[in-house]
Amino acid sequence: MEWKDLLDSGLAVAAFAAFLRVVFVDIAEMKARLAQLEGGQREQTHLLQRLVNATEALAYRQGVRLRKEKET
Repeated sequence: MEWKDLLDSGLAVAAFAAFLRVVFVDIAEMKARLAQLEGGQREQTHLLQRLVNATEALAYRQGVRLRKEKET
């Protein structure tokens, strides 16, 4: 092999390693963003449930049933 071939193969390996690093960094960033979105979704769900509970409590005080009760 000539030195040019060795240089080309070395550059190819370095470029491929850089490409893999970029890909794995992007994947890590996507996972972090997804975890952040999931946390925000959990918080929204919790707040919405609190709102539903408060609405049902107010309606119950006024004698209005919002949900049908199971017949036993």
